[in-house]
Amino acid sequence: MKNSDFFKQFDTDGDGYISFTEYLMIVTFLAIPLEDVEIIFSMFDDDDSGAISLQEFRRVTTALRLRLRRVSHLQRTGLQTDTGDETQGLLVTFFGKKGQDQLDLKHFAAFCTELHAELVRLEFLHYDIKGQGYISGTSFAHSLVSHCNMRNVDHFLSRIDNLPDKIKALKVTWAEFQQFAQLRQNVHKLAVALDFFYSTTDRIGRADFQRAVAKILGDTLAEDLVDVIFAIYDPKEQDNLAYKELLYALEKREGNMIYAKQMLDLNSDTEVQSVFSRLRSSFMPQ
Repeated sequence: MKNSDFFKQFDTDGDGYISFTEYLMIVTFLAIPLEDVEIIFSMFDDDDSGAISLQEFRRVTTALRLRLRRVSHLQRTGLQTDTGDETQGLLVTFFGKKGQDQLDLKHFAAFCTELHAELVRLEFLHYDIKGQGYISGTSFAHSLVSHCNMRNVDHFLSRIDNLPDKIKALKVTWAEFQQFAQLRQNVHKLAVALDFFYSTTDRIGRADFQRAVAKILGDTLAEDLVDVIFAIYDPKEQDNLAYKELLYALEKREGNMIYAKQMLDLNSDTEVQSVFSRLRSSFMPQ
């Protein structure tokens, strides 16, 4: 975090680090899809003033943290996740040193947007260690599988090791990486679109995937990105994307563990049927 001006606002003692409780709070905010920020904020704005107090804010974070604990690793760590110290950098930023300021929706939404954007930037810099402005196809592949189901991590790493040289040598630019991050932030919409395609054709081909992306982003993904995605999630080159595995990784990367759990049943080896698949099986003759 030392290279991030954004995270310096949390470093109240100037030691170059953020506290563990602030880390947990950041993880909590990352679990809020950007499109849901306004509705979640408004639910805790008791007087409809457009701003919330520190007390109301604590209700927001407590509710979100309890929601996350049900499906995340936090429920197994035994770690205390409550944050009661008003001197923490994040709370000072939002509510002042005395905790008496009000936090309005505009500033909270801007914070959440900037938080997501900053983590995308830091992730790209993690792979672009030489500052060349691009990362390799191999690095993008590692980014793709970094939040896969842990039971399958060795399987995915093996796929990366066996990627064709032309895929490994691809150059993914910062602009392309940002475009994919934008798609990832709209993963709920992507899930609906891909579920619909799959319910009608029993497969997700490259053209189907790009069509769904275009409907969401207004443009298709860079072909280099799609090459890597299909090399990882369609390793047999059958033009049939293992889209549930991809969606799970994207949801988990965005911190949306509750939605990711809908992609895969974490308590068994079977996949959860999609909404559209269940509808089709209910109404179509066998």
